[in-house]
Amino acid sequence: TAVYPISILEYMTVRGYAREGIEALQARNQLVHIAKYTGGLAYFPRFEQDLPGIYEQVAEQLRRQYSLGFVPSNANRDGKFHELKVELVDEMGNPLKITDQKGKKVKYRVTAREGYYAPKS
Repeated sequence: TAVYPISILEYMTVRGYAREGIEALQARNQLVHIAKYTGGLAYFPRFEQDLPGIYEQVAEQLRRQYSLGFVPSNANRDGKFHELKVELVDEMGNPLKITDQKGKKVKYRVTAREGYYAPKS
């Protein structure tokens, strides 16, 4: 499940209710790590007006999600982390180029987990 954390720390810091420091930086890094590990994104709004845009982005990402499955070529049940790389490619294996109805190039970004832990025997 992709996780999309929305932190209030920057919001609180701007208003003087919280201080920036090593703990805040560690908390921020942890949210980024959790989001990245699950295939989501972390958000750090500074102002209340930023929230509707963030909610729209998350909703858009949820609407455009795909579930991919695969069978690993490495069948070892070693319990180790195995990296994955997800790319969009055309029939020839080249990076996929998407254009809209007017022929204009469409930018896209693939957000995916970095890997998986193999089961342990």
